[in-house]
Amino acid sequence: MALAIRLVGLVLVGAVTMSCTASKAAPPVATGDEDSRRTGVQSVLFASTTSTQAPHDAVLPLVFAVTAKGKGHDAVLFFGGDGVLLMKDSVAADVKAVGQPAAGELLQKAIALGIPIRI
Repeated sequence: MALAIRLVGLVLVGAVTMSCTASKAAPPVATGDEDSRRTGVQSVLFASTTSTQAPHDAVLPLVFAVTAKGKGHDAVLFFGGDGVLLMKDSVAADVKAVGQPAAGELLQKAIALGIPIRI
């Protein structure tokens, strides 16, 4: 009998906190979700609580979410606190981290990939 392991992660870059929990689940039943358990698809929430005052911390959740989605995982972006300011095009265009695209460009990629954005 195989045990299904489901991984759910939470990354708060603005608060520099990472947490990941694994729980043992019952054997898969016919719910349509068993395929994701077998293929190792993970659902991850990437959260940003900072914007212009710490551009590197503001851009990282976007980079991680776009990368995770590109690798076939389910990604969700959450913006809270000062991170909400990244929803303004003028702010997002100016927030840049060294070696990374501007936040505005990454947001456009996230939207094109169909990543849900929560505020």
